[in-house]
Parts: sequence; C-alpha cells; structure tokens
Amino acid sequence: MLWIKRCDNNKCYDTRKGLRIKSSRENNVEVRTEVKAYAKWLRQKYYFPIRVPVYLYSKNILKTKDGDTARAVFFEPFDHITEPYIKIATGIHNKNDMIKNERIIDILFDLTHELTHYYQWLERSQKTIRGRERQANNYARKILWEYTMGRYPAFYSQIINSIPGCENAYCLIKPIAEDDYGRVLFESRIITDTYNEDDMSVIAICQNVTNDRAYYYPHSYILFSKANQIQQSAIDQLKTENCWNKEPSNSNLMFSFF
Repeated sequence: MLWIKRCDNNKCYDTRKGLRIKSSRENNVEVRTEVKAYAKWLRQKYYFPIRVPVYLYSKNILKTKDGDTARAVFFEPFDHITEPYIKIATGIHNKNDMIKNERIIDILFDLTHELTHYYQWLERSQKTIRGRERQANNYARKILWEYTMGRYPAFYSQIINSIPGCENAYCLIKPIAEDDYGRVLFESRIITDTYNEDDMSVIAICQNVTNDRAYYYPHSYILFSKANQIQQSAIDQLKTENCWNKEPSNSNLMFSFF
C-alpha cells in the first residue's frame, strides 16, 4: 500500500506533519465545504508524515513552472526537509452557486491524484512518468471509492448493484434538493474503470428511510450515459411525474428499488 495509514520508524521525519487545505476567498462555498470534509476523512484514515498544504484557486487552469497548463500540480522538493505543496484549479464559480456533481468529483479526484504523487515522492518512486501517472489514477479511484462508500454505504450499494456493469465502479452521491414532503432529489455520478470515458449519471427522486437506505418511487429516476447530457427539462419532468412539493397520495407511498 503506497498510502501510509500510520507512523513507523521508516516514515518519521523531523518536520511538521499533516494535510492542510487553504482556499482563496473567491472560491465557491460548496467547493470549500466538500474539499474540507474529504480532507478531514483523509486525515482520519491516512498519515501525512510531512505536512502538505493544498491550495485551492478559483481558476479554470493553472500554469506550471515549465510553462505547461494543468488542473492540478504537485510541487516535489528535492529532499524530505522542504515541505511540498499541491495546487488545484477549482473553476470559476459564483461563491454561493450549487456546483455540478461532476465538477466536485473532478476536484476530489485531482486532489487524490496529486496526494498519490506526494506518497510517491516520500517513497522516492523509481517508476516512469507514465507508470507514476497510471498509479496515481488507480489510487485516486480506489481512495475516492472508499470515501463515497463510507458516506452513503447502503444507498451507494443500491445504485451500483442496480445498473449492469457498474459493480466495480464508484460514485459520488449528492443531494440536490428536498421538497416539503421528504422527497429527495439525488444526483449520482457513476465512474467506471476507465475514468471519464464511460461515465454515467443517475438523477433520482427518492425517500430516505433508515440506515441511509433509499426507496424510489416507480419511474422516479433517469439514467444518462454521459453526465453532460443531463437536461434541466428532464429533471423538471421527473419532478412533475412524482408530484414534487405535493402531498403524497396512497399510490405515491408505494416505494420500489430501481
């Protein structure tokens, strides 16, 4: 396991330790909240023997020192005395806008990817650039999958098991809205083994009951083959068909898994 879960004699350094998130004031509130919640979970699960600050920038792209552009970068010092750092472009959004689920996933994925480079740096990895990138992508999927499973374990399991071919996928489940009668509109961005190529999104109206297990009204979800094909008109139609913000009738109380 490349990522370190506890301190040992071989991974102890006489430096500051930990993972720190630093955000510019221009960053969107939801982005800051999601990243900080993820970082808190990471600190509980993994050990960061040399402090690594993560800077969030309200930009669409970053410029690297060699003149290239990237969504995220990891600064890799020559030695293990100087602290490294990570920069992430979170996009340009109004501070209080609701951010699309796919963008939140991209940001968390980028953070996990760059943290894998941090652990490669600690290990003084001898992999090729291509090998390091492949390993970083694999760990980003694995760690993010572990995180989403922990947030909504039963709900997550339902979604994954309901869609053929997604048993080994991960997703980020995001409540978008709730009506006056307890119905919840969810977006679930599902990522399969090939990141960002065979993505799917589920938009669903459901009612949470116990242990985060969700029950769905009949005909209450839409599956999109690509997240960018989600249309607001389809969501509005879904709400209308499921009596959004109207008192449930007897027929509406019959739940079913999708």
